[in-house]
Amino acid sequence: MLSMTQGIRFTGMVAVAASVLLGGGAVFAQGIQGIALQSSGPPSPPASLTVNYVGFTQPSPGQYALEVKVSNLVVPPANAGPYSVEFDLNIVNPEVPLGIHTNFSESILAGSPSSETWSVPLEYFGQQPLSPSQVQQAVSRGDLTVIEYLGTGGPELAEGGLYPIGALPYGQLPEVPWAAGLPLLGLGIGALGVWNRRRRAQDALHLG
Repeated sequence: MLSMTQGIRFTGMVAVAASVLLGGGAVFAQGIQGIALQSSGPPSPPASLTVNYVGFTQPSPGQYALEVKVSNLVVPPANAGPYSVEFDLNIVNPEVPLGIHTNFSESILAGSPSSETWSVPLEYFGQQPLSPSQVQQAVSRGDLTVIEYLGTGGPELAEGGLYPIGALPYGQLPEVPWAAGLPLLGLGIGALGVWNRRRRAQDALHLG
């Protein structure tokens, strides 16, 4: 049977051992956390989106939109969820008290091209109506920001824009699929005209 002195000594040894073990565990946990932070490193900066074209359109009377072409989009890998692209138009113009805004977003799916063209509707909350020229002039003074996110409201993947947009239209008009065939169509019509003239000339020789 342990004496009272031996019992006190044993209890003290157990307390010291427990404190050493607990302290060592805390240090070990801090070390693991530090390694994890070092391995992950600082977040990489978002990629750069390019706004290639901005045009002003009027889909219907009283409604306006921007036709925007964006390239260098981050395309999701196969079997991944869609990414989202959001457009933000910021106009500081004393002639438009409540401003012209856009609240538009679009999804980027796996397998999508790295460049897309969207029709971005414009919203005007003023009480006095504006003419198309007034809207276009106000938009040209605004800043257009395009941001691509991982999912909806996730981390930012890429960003780009125009600050300010400047005179509209900006950039090169996006190619229309049927427009690419217009030069060939013109060549075909020209060749057909030459062939008809030669045939008429040959017919005239035979008749003579």
